[in-house]
Amino acid sequence: MKPLKSKTDASLIKKRSIIAISSSIVLLTACGGGSSGSNKPSAATASAAGADADAAVSIGVIAPGSGVKPAPAAPASTVTSAPPNNSTPAATPTEAPPAAPVAVPTAPAPVAAAGPTPSQKFSFYRLGNPANVGSASSADATLGLEGQSYAGTNLTAGNCSINSGGLTLCASVPTQNTFTLCGNNSGADKIRSRYVLFDPQAVKLTDVTLLKGLTFSGYENCGQDNAGTQSKGAPSATLAFDASANLTLTQYDRSPARVTNAPAFLVNFSSDTVSNGTTARFNLYRSNGRYLIVATAIPINGATATEPGTLIAFLQN
Repeated sequence: MKPLKSKTDASLIKKRSIIAISSSIVLLTACGGGSSGSNKPSAATASAAGADADAAVSIGVIAPGSGVKPAPAAPASTVTSAPPNNSTPAATPTEAPPAAPVAVPTAPAPVAAAGPTPSQKFSFYRLGNPANVGSASSADATLGLEGQSYAGTNLTAGNCSINSGGLTLCASVPTQNTFTLCGNNSGADKIRSRYVLFDPQAVKLTDVTLLKGLTFSGYENCGQDNAGTQSKGAPSATLAFDASANLTLTQYDRSPARVTNAPAFLVNFSSDTVSNGTTARFNLYRSNGRYLIVATAIPINGATATEPGTLIAFLQN
């Protein structure tokens, strides 16, 4: 290279260099060096121009301290800045509430063992005494009666059973908790009614006219002496009152059956009746909405082992 001859030549060389550098900057911008879609040079373009000017100084094309300086930064109005963040700041994560305790299934409570059956209370009549009324009780299939306990005694209306030494049979109907208890008579070879148990809350009555038009089934000796039309265990007698309260008693202890008629005035519910060597009494009660008649009879000279008398319960049909 030839040495510069004058200041004019040097100035001319500077101008040509600046034009060449400016052309390079424009070419970079056109090839994607600037911001896409903008017609104004960006701050990055201005920085590139400054960098090229520095490079020119470093290689001796532009003398240090010359009038060429990096392009000033774009005005604040043209600088793209991120929009202010007006959104509500995200809530600071907090510790999740503790999960509800998981219910642990528990085993069902053990079923209590069945206890004794509810106690039943009874009033009773006893064979050999027309006016003997006492009290008895039954619980857990054990009957307590006159100081004795009879185990295996099931007193269910319509389906009673006896399983003990002193009593062997019982009879009842589904409509009332009234039971005829039977056993072998001491010194005799015959099943006899020994007790009649009934509701202790039963109301005692004396008016025979209450029984007009009613019929009753009677249980004596638990129906074991039935003959003819009545089977064993069935009612051993029937009692019917007509519209005037006159009665007809039919007993099935023989064949043909015995039939007895009596006018109403002979039926006394308040005192004994003495007839044919016996003392008889009819005892009238209202129990569970129905009528009950307990009939007793003993020999005038007193009950004996062979002739203890009779005991029968009549229950309204």
